[in-house]
Amino acid sequence: MKVIVQARHIELSSALRNYCEVHLVEHIRRFYDSEAAQLVVQFNDTNGTKGGNDQDVHLTFYMPNARAIHVEQVSDDAFKSLDMARDRLIRRIKEEIRRWRQPGGHAPLDRPLGRTAAASERQLTAREDDPEASPPKVHVDEPVPGVK
Repeated sequence: MKVIVQARHIELSSALRNYCEVHLVEHIRRFYDSEAAQLVVQFNDTNGTKGGNDQDVHLTFYMPNARAIHVEQVSDDAFKSLDMARDRLIRRIKEEIRRWRQPGGHAPLDRPLGRTAAASERQLTAREDDPEASPPKVHVDEPVPGVK
């Protein structure tokens, strides 16, 4: 998995980068590890030195053959924002993987391609073997007199 860590208006310390690797990337790799996947982590300080709840983190996860997953979280600490966003991202990734594994379409599972000739033959032989099964009824209309 390719991991990109970016920071805007905040210093990206080695502690924050290591925390991101250990507490975010390793959690995702436990259940989804593909070399084609990409995780983009963006840290941002919206108010600068003014303070307040302005440490936000944007997580974007790209999986092959799936929609991009975006999660954003704002709090007073970058580490705290990353933890809360991680939980939401992991939940959404697992949801997307579950959606992949579900069978799709509208056909019933017992006959995914419809009735085959072999299934029809088995059904006919089953009727012949069953003594209580009634023979198939065929109704032929009588011609109406005087009408050709």
